[in-house]
Amino acid sequence: MAFLPSNSTYQKIELTADIVIYWPFYTPSGDITIADIMDVEANQAGWTIALPDASLSETGRNFIFSNISQYEFQVVLQDKITELTTIAAGEVKFINLTGNTTTNGTWSVIPFGGGQAAITTVTAQSSDNSVNITNGSLIPPGGVIDFALPQSLTNFNNINSTAFPVIKTTAPLTFGTVDLVAGENITIANPDGISGEPVINLNNVVTGLNSLEVGDITMSGSIITSNITNGNIDMVTNGTGKLNFNGVTIDANNNIANVNDLTVNGSFTNPYMPVAWCVFTDSVTGDSNSVVLEKGQNIASVTGSGGSYVINFTNPMDSINYAVFISAASDGGALPPPIYHTMWTVRNTNSLTIAILDASGEYVASVPHGISVMVMQG
Repeated sequence: MAFLPSNSTYQKIELTADIVIYWPFYTPSGDITIADIMDVEANQAGWTIALPDASLSETGRNFIFSNISQYEFQVVLQDKITELTTIAAGEVKFINLTGNTTTNGTWSVIPFGGGQAAITTVTAQSSDNSVNITNGSLIPPGGVIDFALPQSLTNFNNINSTAFPVIKTTAPLTFGTVDLVAGENITIANPDGISGEPVINLNNVVTGLNSLEVGDITMSGSIITSNITNGNIDMVTNGTGKLNFNGVTIDANNNIANVNDLTVNGSFTNPYMPVAWCVFTDSVTGDSNSVVLEKGQNIASVTGSGGSYVINFTNPMDSINYAVFISAASDGGALPPPIYHTMWTVRNTNSLTIAILDASGEYVASVPHGISVMVMQG
């Protein structure tokens, strides 16, 4: 088969260094000759192509540079210094010699076909791998580039229910939706978050708690305990309000009302109440006296005999300025009851000495029917 000769010459230039091109009729051995159409593929930016000696040709000579690489290059004049034009990646330029009186000459540069070459290859890529690309390098005459989300994002995109999304499995991620669920003592408004922001509140009535710590106190079962060693628990009302405990009330002035029976196992401090009291007997058995403390409060012991007795306190008095009340008992027999004179003789903070005298002023030999003593201190 015979081919008709081409009207235009063509060559492809692999631009890997600065080069000089020459006229076809004057080409040193091994150098590059100008063609009508030249595709230039540079391996990096910044290379130069120097034009031939303009004075060796008539005006009107022209040729085309088409940059088919991704790097720009410069076209310079014969002196290899003066820049004529820069041809960017993908750009096509028509260069025409318009003046030949000097070696550099005069050239016109015309963008060819809008100055852009046709796209011959396309590469699609995802720099952070957030998109899956199939057939990413597209070459003529064409093809299909498939862009797909990673499976985890596809799964998220395919959620078909409304509520809060949650991750259910990994590698790849799978998702589901959940509503916020209220517990026994919690209420939630808008639990799916669709019609408004979820609002979480305590129930109006809190139940089922084993214990509750508030500030410095703990409430557990039926017991309220201070969390601070030697700390107080204060219950205070305002104005005329009262604290109510099974009907017993305490007002803001510390008045207690509605108390029926009151039992105090320990001491009871009140200026109107005795700070110590006792009942004891002194009986003669044979030649000796026997003093027996029958009952008492804040009394450690009673010693002595024959009408003189020392009453020893368990807890000492604040001072010796306390009041003493003494009474002697009789059996109320047939004989006229004896006449006793009772008095205290010595007051100490730890003890009290009393005397029981008969009608003649002598110490009695015994008091078998009992002596009662009461001590008051404000």
